Amino acid sequence: MNQVGVLVWKDLRIHARSIALHLLGWTFVMRVLVQAQYAIGLTAGQSMASMVVGASIPLFPLFAIASAQWLIERERGTETLAWVRTLPVSDLHIVLAKFCAILVVCVIVGAGWRIAMLGVDVGLTPRQLASSWLIWWAFAGIALFSQLMFSGRLAGVAPALLYFVMAGLAFWAGRSPEARAQVVAAWTDPSAHVWLWCVCIAAEAVTIVATYRLFRSRDSHKLVE
Repeated sequence: MNQVGVLVWKDLRIHARSIALHLLGWTFVMRVLVQAQYAIGLTAGQSMASMVVGASIPLFPLFAIASAQWLIERERGTETLAWVRTLPVSDLHIVLAKFCAILVVCVIVGAGWRIAMLGVDVGLTPRQLASSWLIWWAFAGIALFSQLMFSGRLAGVAPALLYFVMAGLAFWAGRSPEARAQVVAAWTDPSAHVWLWCVCIAAEAVTIVATYRLFRSRDSHKLVE
């Protein structure tokens, strides 16, 4: 697995500036949001939690899509992705390195978000925080697959459409009191979170396999188109 580690380090080093700028911007925005709530008197836990979490929901998917674009689209444009294939590494090493890199980015950003929220009751238990992070991680994997599956704007639009479809379905289901009650009950049930974690990990594994098969079937010159 040394090859994977070297490739991950290469990705993180190349995109370190973008990751740092987005992380600092993310932390700044969240702290400004928190301070603004304090300034206008929204210190009640539920009010602050709903606003902070509500602002985070659209930002996390956008960051996932941006991270996938860093790892694929930029390297496609500079032909780095095709060049890596000339190195003594397999396609599996390359794909695993991309998903390990996106995992590291998700860990860094998730930690940055949590640090930015220190002193703020976001209304989430540790299990709920872990579930939220795993859902985001699984979505980031899908965004990475989309970058290889498509090219140009469609590569970023496809996962965004998926997000809006899922958000729309959730909004539609939330109109039903019975469905809302079931979701709330599951969200507060510790055993349901364990099942959700297993689903997210299984979804990520399926995405990795699909990405590997897609990457292996592509000629090197198609990786720069």
